[in-house]
Amino acid sequence: MNRLTGKVAVVTGAALGLGRATALRMAEQGAAVALTDVREDDGQAFARDLAGRGLQARFWRHDVSDEAETAPAEARLRPGATRPARSPRPPRSGP
Repeated sequence: MNRLTGKVAVVTGAALGLGRATALRMAEQGAAVALTDVREDDGQAFARDLAGRGLQARFWRHDVSDEAETAPAEARLRPGATRPARSPRPPRSGP
């Protein structure tokens, strides 16, 4: 199923863990995936892995905790994007 074909997904923290799993699933569903993380080597390797599988992915180094990096990163990622695909938020714990 290609539910995300024609969409661009920006995934932060995409080099490892949940971010990586989310990016992989979105790419498998047809999204062009913009991978961002502070772990540049891991992020670049993941982008190459996805591209090797025939999936659309590109990596940018981006530290979401640094406001000075956020606006320029958003400007780099936005050109050509249509409506963004959003991953569902994890369930909240507690009552």
